[in-house]
Amino acid sequence: MHLIYLIPFALGIMMLLSVSSKLSWFARWGIAYTVGMAAGLRAYGFLNSNVIGQIKGSAMQFVGGDMPFFALIGNSIFNNIVILVGTISGLAYFYFSKEHKGAFGKLTKVGIYFLMISFGASFGFAVMGRISLLIGRFVDLIDYSKAQYNHATLWILVVMIILLGYNAMKDRDKNLPVSKDVA
Repeated sequence: MHLIYLIPFALGIMMLLSVSSKLSWFARWGIAYTVGMAAGLRAYGFLNSNVIGQIKGSAMQFVGGDMPFFALIGNSIFNNIVILVGTISGLAYFYFSKEHKGAFGKLTKVGIYFLMISFGASFGFAVMGRISLLIGRFVDLIDYSKAQYNHATLWILVVMIILLGYNAMKDRDKNLPVSKDVA
């Protein structure tokens, strides 16, 4: 017999005891254990997938091996130094226990530039993705305007113009000021 199944059974019973006013304090134990276990498992999964992956991505080799000093694509000593300076200066910008003056202020200013470049690149990537989707929709519209599809794009365009014109005229009649005749 698997006695290990008695633990979740007991926790479930504890949670069900929340309906009883005398035994409702048992529910706190069951909920606390369940929430704590879920938070612990979630934190382990987050650390294992995100944080350790980012640390591995920013950990680099500076000397040794057959790495060139400079390369536009791939690993190089220069690229690794740029990543190291960007990481340290970006983290230093978010260190608010020391005033950003002097050499530390200059380091945080470099961090700001690295952050602006990376956020700008992320935003540019997002915009380019949206433009790519827009181009795909235009290609679909051009394809559907052929005789093979009975010129569906043109028919939809005509229907949309008629509906928008009708809606604009209907709204215009509602918003006309009411004139009061003074006699």
